[in-house]
This record gives sequence, structure tokens and C-alpha cells, in this order.
Amino acid sequence: MITKEQAKMIALLSRKISESYPIAELAKKTGKKSYTWTFNVIKSMEKEGIIRIDKKGGLNLCKLNLDNPLTLHYISIAELLNFKK
Repeated sequence: MITKEQAKMIALLSRKISESYPIAELAKKTGKKSYTWTFNVIKSMEKEGIIRIDKKGGLNLCKLNLDNPLTLHYISIAELLNFKK
């Protein structure tokens, strides 16, 4: 099941669904000061196939994996929890 923090990240990533975000930016936009904490949440979602991480230069760029039906389900949950504003 999706956690509240995961739902916040999914909502953020789904605002501009075709864009990729660096992990540091996701940490800042979700109010998390720890890169490590955010990285661990992102990695757990990558293992589930919800998020793709592409390395470009020194950045880990994150984007939703829309090929996974579970991702679409989680986007719906994030909307129901009213994180997508």
C-alpha cells in the first residue's frame, strides 16, 4: 500500500507528467530536508516499478513509470487524498 509521503511524491510528479525531477528538488518541494530520506522513498518506489530513475550527469532524475498499471492506481489515490493541487 502507498504511504502518505509516497502519495505526496506521486502527486508532485504527476503535475507535469512528462517531466523528470532531480531527487533534491523532490525533497525540497515535499518539505523534506534530507536527500537521503527522499532517495530511500524514491528507491522503494523504483523497486515497485512506480518510478523510473535516469542518471544524467551527476543527477538522479525521477519520473513516473506510466507503463505500470499500479502507477495509475497510485495517482488516483494521491488525487483522492487531495495532494494534487
